[in-house]
Amino acid sequence: MMQCRRTRCLIIIIACTLCQRRPWSNSFVLPNARNQSTKLHAQKDDPDHDVIIIGGSIVGLATAANLSHEPRLRTHIYERASAIEPIGALLSMFPNGRRALKYILGKRESMSFPGFTLDEVVDYQCIPLLGTIVKAVCNGTILEDRTMKTTANLTKNSTSGTFILWHQLQDILLEALSIEKNENGRYIQQCLSLGCEFLNYRIDEETGLVHVTFSRSWKDAPIDESKTFTKTCRLLIGADGIRSTLRQQILSRCASTQTDRGIRSYQRLVFRALIDADKITSLSNIFRDTEAQPSLTPPRGIAVLYKSASNVGQVFKLWTCSEGTTVAVTSTSPINLFGKDSNQTENESVSGKENTINEDAVRQWNSTTVKSKWKEKLSEFPAEVLNIIDCIPEASIYANCVSDLELHYDEDEKLYPIIPWSNGFEPVVLVGDAVHAMTPSLGQGANVGLEDALELGSVLRNIILGNDIDEITKNDLLACINAFQRARNERVAEIHYFSREQALKKQTSDSSLKRYQELNAGFFKRLYGWEPALPTK
Repeated sequence: MMQCRRTRCLIIIIACTLCQRRPWSNSFVLPNARNQSTKLHAQKDDPDHDVIIIGGSIVGLATAANLSHEPRLRTHIYERASAIEPIGALLSMFPNGRRALKYILGKRESMSFPGFTLDEVVDYQCIPLLGTIVKAVCNGTILEDRTMKTTANLTKNSTSGTFILWHQLQDILLEALSIEKNENGRYIQQCLSLGCEFLNYRIDEETGLVHVTFSRSWKDAPIDESKTFTKTCRLLIGADGIRSTLRQQILSRCASTQTDRGIRSYQRLVFRALIDADKITSLSNIFRDTEAQPSLTPPRGIAVLYKSASNVGQVFKLWTCSEGTTVAVTSTSPINLFGKDSNQTENESVSGKENTINEDAVRQWNSTTVKSKWKEKLSEFPAEVLNIIDCIPEASIYANCVSDLELHYDEDEKLYPIIPWSNGFEPVVLVGDAVHAMTPSLGQGANVGLEDALELGSVLRNIILGNDIDEITKNDLLACINAFQRARNERVAEIHYFSREQALKKQTSDSSLKRYQELNAGFFKRLYGWEPALPTK
């Protein structure tokens, strides 16, 4: 009898071992049946996402697209805006940013353009810079023709970059994430949640997970505590722009040497918009005196520039961007030309000065105000310019101030500042404009952000390769963040410095990028020759 009991117990223990079940357990799993996905989602302290990205602009989408190369990694983007709308911004694509984007997109096939990869779609939609036609403000006559007569020199002039419409690149990155539109034209929110405003975060000291609290913010409605919700993740990435709420919270927990130094304004305002090219063409027929006079609509790749002779930096520029369907319009005007008018309140002026405008006030302008301000301050420009602005739908006009994040440069020591990518003790990190917003004078903002997206993804994917994601610790993530910021700090700080220097030159003179490249050839060779650090295979 005793021998029989021993035999039965031995059989039970062997069976439990084979089924990966303890004798006192209420469940069991067959060998190899507990796959990787189950391991990631079955734990009690398992987070809602592995990575949360705050901000669904270009850098946020690019970061998510790069991380999506690791299919086990659950990444989700939370964006404050309630809809993704096209804006009239052109992005400069220089060799460094284009190289980063190529690796981010990989060999993904395009659904919108069957038979082509997404990277090939980027090549098609990028606009080469073929030159500029400069016109006089007084009467619109041509002052200078800087266009290339042939495209033979285009490859030799690669440092001039190419351009792509903001919303075109945004759509490509959304497609890389397999985020599709439904029949109503709205994006199907799979790994992207719109209308979610970031409020705060905290770290669970026991599990190491990040608890992130959001409020639903449809159509910029006031924060409603009843609409708040919390999601958990292992790593929190901030890509929420120059006025990053996450940056302020990260640095508030740092030592005093890493406080937020604020935003520096360059007292210059930029208007951007999209307009139907057919409307420009109809205006061309009105304003042309003879058939020999050029059309207002420039050929694709060529800009028409109206430049004020009396006010440095005050320009109006037209770009034909996409097969004659839309034209991007950009105007830059020094803020100190605005003065104080009957519509300007004391809150719009800075410290009571009548010749400057508070940036927060500019952000609060409604679409009607933006359009009227644009026309008012270009009143000296020819009628054709003012009529073009009249044709632009108010909702498509976007205005913002030229600014960058203030970094502390030690001029005596000639040392680059330590950029506050993180606070060093929490699995939270910043990328793009949220940590190193720079002026548009070198056209590098988006390019450097794409570099961030690629290199952060590379170091993160390195610690994942060959490991179970649920076994990665908080210390592993801190080491990952530390490696990322060591690799990025000096390069980004140098680009930020030269971008600021060129912006300051433009305040007092008509300093072209081409001339600046010639004067700083060594820096631009390093800038454009960047090679990414890719994941270890």
